Amino acid sequence: MTISDWKKMRYQILLWLEAGLITNQEYRHIADEIEGQLVALRPDRRQRQAFTAKLLLVGGVSLVIAGLIYFIAANWQGLHRGYKVAALMVGMVSAYGGGSYYLLRERVDRGIGMLLIIAGSWLFGISLALVGQIYNSHADSWQLFAVWSLPCIALSWLLRSSYFSIKSLLLLNFGVWMLLFPASRFQLPLGDLRLGIILISLFNALIFAGISLMPKSWTKSARYVAYLGLLIFVFTLTFLERASEGWSLLFFIGLVAAVYCYIEIKLDEWLVYTTLIVGMIWTLVKFLEWIVPHVGENFFISLMFLGICWLGINALVFSWINNRVKRRKVENES
Repeated sequence: MTISDWKKMRYQILLWLEAGLITNQEYRHIADEIEGQLVALRPDRRQRQAFTAKLLLVGGVSLVIAGLIYFIAANWQGLHRGYKVAALMVGMVSAYGGGSYYLLRERVDRGIGMLLIIAGSWLFGISLALVGQIYNSHADSWQLFAVWSLPCIALSWLLRSSYFSIKSLLLLNFGVWMLLFPASRFQLPLGDLRLGIILISLFNALIFAGISLMPKSWTKSARYVAYLGLLIFVFTLTFLERASEGWSLLFFIGLVAAVYCYIEIKLDEWLVYTTLIVGMIWTLVKFLEWIVPHVGENFFISLMFLGICWLGINALVFSWINNRVKRRKVENES
């Protein structure tokens, strides 16, 4: 119970006393117990002082950093490109150094240390992008994400951090996406593109399955990223030329199986609703892909009518699944 709950209980027993439901002796006994709980929950003076000092330190450091950022931003155009890189590198090294210092101290400083390490990771990514820009290295976006993911993977293992496990997986998926679908006019051959999508889908499926087998692992949050990446890449695979019908059928069966599995076998609301939303978007895009070539003169009227039908069917499916999830939650709690 929280401090607020105990205070409400203290007020409630006062009302009981005034209503004659308890005696003065019973009131004093219960009030003493509640006061003991409140004293145990309240932070002592030394803890409050430490928290205030830490808050002032973070605030002061934040103001100094904000001032430096404003100064650099105001003079950015006039700075030599070497100074630009040096400024980012100094900031990155300082953030990593400060974060390591706090992480090696008592556990109470872990929050500040993690924030500094995260800031250093972002500065590293910005430095990579800046180096590619000012030195005109013509590095593709996928290379930026791939290189950026390497220290994130290392930090996720060293710090046992769910943040860096999620970030490294996101960067890897973004990097592969940029490799398969580059912004330039150059496109991969259809066979290589399909193979690349299948491989990254298998990679995400293996990551998802591996983490799911370790429910208490510090990487458990990353499985949702792997699952979403798997859905998005297979989603894309169903719209490639040739054999898209087969992949569409497999994708639809997979969506239905996933919804059933994460409702009836092992309830996971996030996975159920994510699968449901992706499935609704997929059916809409497939519906448009099929209907557009077959609609004649009354295009907009037909599209509106069929769109209303699609919305109605999805609303019914969503409502039924949502009610089933609620019933399963009640069954698990009972």
